Amino acid sequence: MKIVLLNLLDSMMSGAATFIFFQAILGKKKSKLPYYIILLIFVCSFTIYAAITSILIGNTSTLAVYLRLILSSLLCFCLSFLYSANLRTKILISISTTILCSIFEDFSYYIITSIYSYRVEKDTMDFLVFSNISLMATMFFLIFSILIHFVWKKEAFVHSLSYTIILLVIPVLSMCLLLSKPILYLNINIPSAFFILAAFVLFINIMNYILFYNVLENEELRFQLTIQKEQIEFQRNKYEQLGAAYKNIRSFMHDTKKHLFYIENCVTEKKYDDIIPYSKEIMHDLESRYCTINTGNLVIDAFVSNLLLQTKAQGITLHTNLKFDKATILSMIIT
Repeated sequence: MKIVLLNLLDSMMSGAATFIFFQAILGKKKSKLPYYIILLIFVCSFTIYAAITSILIGNTSTLAVYLRLILSSLLCFCLSFLYSANLRTKILISISTTILCSIFEDFSYYIITSIYSYRVEKDTMDFLVFSNISLMATMFFLIFSILIHFVWKKEAFVHSLSYTIILLVIPVLSMCLLLSKPILYLNINIPSAFFILAAFVLFINIMNYILFYNVLENEELRFQLTIQKEQIEFQRNKYEQLGAAYKNIRSFMHDTKKHLFYIENCVTEKKYDDIIPYSKEIMHDLESRYCTINTGNLVIDAFVSNLLLQTKAQGITLHTNLKFDKATILSMIIT
């Protein structure tokens, strides 16, 4: 029964740790499923994996090791399709996960065998020792994944330093707790107490991660809201400029009609001598009202003319002295 409980807890922690690691590295989900549903898929998948590989518990032969590594890599590769990533990234993340788990297993093997003073026989190991090594390796991988997520997503984490330390201190303390000698000896003398402690550490770290994940989502929403507000403000300013430009166009059309009517009356009344002075007056009025700038570059002309109109509307006098040679204008047009 102890072996079953340890393996069940191990599979749940493996699923949670792999989910957190994938969330940190891959990030964007391919489906629109909530993250807790994807977490449940990971946990169930690793539970099934544990049930399939239960016949290999205690078997340390080369064939059993390679079989576990291959099945673990295939499982991670299949789960990677829940995220938006190319095939190369999915393969790399699957292999990386398997390698990390192997490293933590070797580290846990060294700790457990040192505490137990246990000598491994050829291709076999005590079931309880084997399960404890696997469980400890999984806990290390879980805490490592949480720390990686903290570091990887630090650009989105803009809370105060004290709040950050509170979230970081839990996985760090968990790792220190699991490596302390009293806890390791507890695993020898009272395995059931160690199981309860391991389950408690799992629960605390997962809750801590969920809190952290919610904080990241809130920060992302806040960032998007800020961008949207800036876009709305930018659009509002542009709409006001368009409205002002439309009013200027209507005013220009009205003035043009008035000038054309006057010229038409002069032609009708045969007052030809009045047309030329009036035309010069119109041109002077247009240049003074619409701030005509002609540098040879339409972008610069539009920008400076609009700036002159805005400053004039605010009662600000703006003087310009623009000089461009042909090479400069051509380079502006090309770029």
